[in-house]
Amino acid sequence: MEYVILWVNTVTLAVTFGSFILTAVLYGRYRRSWLLWYLLYQASYAAVLFVLTFHYFGMTYLPQPEGLLTDIVAGLRLAASAVVLIAYPSLISEITGQGGPTRGWLSRGSFHCRTTVFLAVMIAVVGPNVYFVYFSTHLFAMRLINVAMNAYLLGFTVYGIAVSVRRGALERLLRPFLWLSCGFYLYAVAAGSLLTAANRSVTYLNALSASLYCLPWSVVMTVVLFRHLSFSRPTAGLPQDFVDGCGISPREAEILALLVQGKTNQEIASASFISLRTVETHLYNVFRKCGVKSRLELAGKIHSYR
Repeated sequence: MEYVILWVNTVTLAVTFGSFILTAVLYGRYRRSWLLWYLLYQASYAAVLFVLTFHYFGMTYLPQPEGLLTDIVAGLRLAASAVVLIAYPSLISEITGQGGPTRGWLSRGSFHCRTTVFLAVMIAVVGPNVYFVYFSTHLFAMRLINVAMNAYLLGFTVYGIAVSVRRGALERLLRPFLWLSCGFYLYAVAAGSLLTAANRSVTYLNALSASLYCLPWSVVMTVVLFRHLSFSRPTAGLPQDFVDGCGISPREAEILALLVQGKTNQEIASASFISLRTVETHLYNVFRKCGVKSRLELAGKIHSYR
């Protein structure tokens, strides 16, 4: 079983790193703030995965005192969990158009209500965990707090799924990630509740827990991000917020970029090597997505994003 866990966790780390690189490239292209929170969330879960793997094998093979190794691992895991509690709500808030939980506080200098709730959850989860890990042996209470943390993250995930369907095309790239997150946190809450009620801990399951989430998530997002980066094309003359906000596809953006240059439908068809009927179909879809009925209204809509 030890070798299975080692290989699974090693493969997961490799795939997570590949997905991280693609996300960094995506951020370099679009410079969207939610991509930074997503990168931070990825990095924190990669850290959790590494720490759990190190602890599982260190307890068996490393000639270090068990107490010292456990304390170091617990501290690193608590730090990574704190980052998750910061990055994930901020990510969901950004992609749903609400802004990060600290945005109101930092931008206006006032104590924002959302910030108050955010800090209260941080203190309620991380604070007791630190106490129980280093100063107490109440494992039941610590497990109960972890279940509460996963339930908190599950709530944000459900909200993100419900609202993100109305966001732009770029934000909708995260929809598979949100569904996988929903499944994992639902599992974490259910399994954690059962193990807490039974006052039991499964060592190999703890070592595999991060991989159960990170591996499918990283594989799916690697494919999604690679396809987006491979097939998306520059949208010269079009505001990126307009393209994302209206859900304009790469092909529609290419045609629309020619349209704003004053090209006729026939000229667009010749430049794009497609039929006139196809151009008209694409423009009809663009008009419908933007809620306009003429080129003049469309130009005004694009101008409002500049």
